[in-house]
Amino acid sequence: MNRVALVEDNPEDRKRFEEVFADFCARNQCPLELDLYEKGEDFLKGFDKQYDLLFMDIELPDSNGIDICKKVRETDERVVIVFLTNMGQYAIKGYEVNAIDFLLKPLDVGVFLIKMKKILSAVKSNQASDVKLVLNGGKCVIRSGDIVFAEVSQHEMTFHTIHGAFAERYAMRDLEKLLSKTHFSRPNYCYLVNLEYVLSIQKFDLTLRTGEVLQISRNRRKEFIDDFSRYLGGSL
Repeated sequence: MNRVALVEDNPEDRKRFEEVFADFCARNQCPLELDLYEKGEDFLKGFDKQYDLLFMDIELPDSNGIDICKKVRETDERVVIVFLTNMGQYAIKGYEVNAIDFLLKPLDVGVFLIKMKKILSAVKSNQASDVKLVLNGGKCVIRSGDIVFAEVSQHEMTFHTIHGAFAERYAMRDLEKLLSKTHFSRPNYCYLVNLEYVLSIQKFDLTLRTGEVLQISRNRRKEFIDDFSRYLGGSL
């Protein structure tokens, strides 16, 4: 079951969304679980990357929906974001947080039904590219989306994740094969990097969102930058 969150302070708009959302689920037999929030700060307090899809009102009384989503993107690059707004000109700001679409309020049933097909396709694509690694004899399970980068030293692989570092005997070639359909690329022999966490590239220095600076080898630089460019363009 996919988990969905709605952050909407207006009770009429919130009720309208619930009705349209329930109608969509009934028509398409979609097992979607919807959680409702009136305030952006309340949403952030309980947020722990548990949602597959987030509908966010841009104009909130306690905060700006764009700013809330910027905080979401600090830890979750995968959740699909859709903005709700009364004024279409605000929707362009959604590109700042890689929002997939926007919906004008009050919601139109027909428009919602059409756009939800595209939105859920993006959710499905995210899930298809998510790989779970079982380590330490099954005692540790890591989502590929939580891995910032993997580092090999001799015969030991260290997985640097948003939850901490985990080490195990693992071959780089096996990890590359396992993650071949996800957003990972090798800047040099030692590292396999999740492109979702790349902050900047300067010559042969690669800076990650988590603060680490890794070295890009001369012979892998072009391939790595090409991979990152395709990722930014959405084709990787």
